[in-house]
Order: sequence, then structure tokens, then C-alpha cells
Amino acid sequence: QHDKNGGVKFFKLISCEQSASMYDEVTINVYSVSGQFMFSQKTSNYREVLDNSDIARGIYLVEIVGGSETRSVKYVKTN
Repeated sequence: QHDKNGGVKFFKLISCEQSASMYDEVTINVYSVSGQFMFSQKTSNYREVLDNSDIARGIYLVEIVGGSETRSVKYVKTN
């Protein structure tokens, strides 16, 4: 199961994939639904898998920042 949003795909394990290499480096920020910062990771890979084992089940906002562009999607952790 995955969700597409502006060329970025999200899978069950917070896996982010850029369609083509949109930016040299992106920052992926994860926030709780209440806005609490959870963690961040910088990457230059077109595909990145984030370790979400330290966060509880729930709804999160995943923000991808590349260049002057920011994209956000909802992520639901179920296990």
C-alpha cells in the first residue's frame, strides 16, 4: 500500500522515493499530529527508508524539504 503526493511515495515503513532526482539533497521531517517534532533526516538518495520504530502508532505529518520547495503528507503508523 502506498500514497503518491507530488512525485513522492510513502510506504508502511516511512519510505520516501523521489520521482527522478528532484534535488541534490532533501530534508525529511516527521511531526506528530499535534505538531510535536519527532525526528529529521537529510538525504541525497532518491529513495530513503526511515526507521520509525521509536514512534508510537498514530497519525504523523511527513514534511519533505528540497531546495525552496516543501511538500507534506499524512502518514498513519498502524503497527
